[in-house]
Amino acid sequence: MRLDDHELPAASHLTGPGAIDALRVPVEAAGGVIESCRVRQVQYRPGSDLVVQFSATVSWNGAAPVRETLLASTTINGPLAGTVAVEASTSKGPLSVGLWRWPFDPALPGLRTAVTSKMLASELRDLVGTEPMTLEVVAYRPTERVVVKVTTSRHQLFVKVLPLGRAEVLGERHRQLRAAGLPVPSILGLVPESGLLVMDAVAGPTLKEMIKTDAGGWPDATEYHRLTAALGDAIMPEAPIVRRRTDDAALHARMLADVFPAREGQLGELAEFFADDHTAHPTSVIHGDLHESQLVIDQGKITGVLDIDDCGLGAPVDDAATVIAFLRYRALTTPTVRERLNEYADELRRSWLPTFGPSVLDHATAATLVGLATGPYRVQQADWQATSGAVLDTCATLLDNAGHERTLSMPSSRAHLAEPRCHR
Repeated sequence: MRLDDHELPAASHLTGPGAIDALRVPVEAAGGVIESCRVRQVQYRPGSDLVVQFSATVSWNGAAPVRETLLASTTINGPLAGTVAVEASTSKGPLSVGLWRWPFDPALPGLRTAVTSKMLASELRDLVGTEPMTLEVVAYRPTERVVVKVTTSRHQLFVKVLPLGRAEVLGERHRQLRAAGLPVPSILGLVPESGLLVMDAVAGPTLKEMIKTDAGGWPDATEYHRLTAALGDAIMPEAPIVRRRTDDAALHARMLADVFPAREGQLGELAEFFADDHTAHPTSVIHGDLHESQLVIDQGKITGVLDIDDCGLGAPVDDAATVIAFLRYRALTTPTVRERLNEYADELRRSWLPTFGPSVLDHATAATLVGLATGPYRVQQADWQATSGAVLDTCATLLDNAGHERTLSMPSSRAHLAEPRCHR
């Protein structure tokens, strides 16, 4: 769906049917011909910046077409440094876009090294010797971070690629949390000049993997309380402030309203509702993005905590709400374990009620759900309107049941979830 943002006039061109035209000029200048192209992911912050990831097939210098990942960005400050700038004149004013090709992310100079076996082997020789390695990209957030899983016959580790200066900060954060007793991955190496952080693998399945297979041994509420207590005891003198989920919800609702006109009224109410929230403030160290994909489990115990990039000083209720909201989201999108997931979420909610109270906890949970409702659009899920609509319905029901003074409108016809797919 075409995205219109008057602060980012090129956005509609990058997300509309003519997006290939923005890519064609620089590709042809480099000797390529685009055979096909489709939008694969949209990373959007209203009034600020947009990054669109395309899956394309390109014929280089007359050779057989190959699969390429092309990316295009537009920001209120012009093209990102290090990108190929493309400018065009229109009746509504100039358009400016910055383009790049995977793995040459302008903000992640170490990415090419991290995804090229020979280059990475040179960096990791002291850790894995000369063993052959296989690489798997497990996460990519353009201009922000990449996670690469490295496997050899005797080792498994992860390399995180970050903007320059961030690897040192995150490495120190790992050390601080481990000192507080948190089972975060240990740091095996650091390459500051490339922004590479090398981490040990934590053995065991994540809770997400266990949910997918409907395995037993999900941790009970005491495990979550033990984890959040350890986080609260962590000493992080330079901890960043973690934005409240309610603050993010107002922004997410406005962003989704731009691309989801059928829910524009409801989303406008949600944006206004959460913009007025001032119920909690940062009080202690929190994970910042705590959910089932971040928890490694062994016999009902949380034995690993992953992805602490967002860790900092925040409101503890947001960690609790994030755990619950992700379970509610996964229940909506995974019918095979829906009942069990909702019962599990209910159990965890009851355990946190004495600490936060129902209104504050449910408010933060609803705010997190608004953020999750943007995910299906971001990854361009084929039926994203149905999935996002169902999540928004759940959010509205949660707020209504919490007894808030303002009753949020909710369409009478519930969205149907055609396929049990979940993207985050």
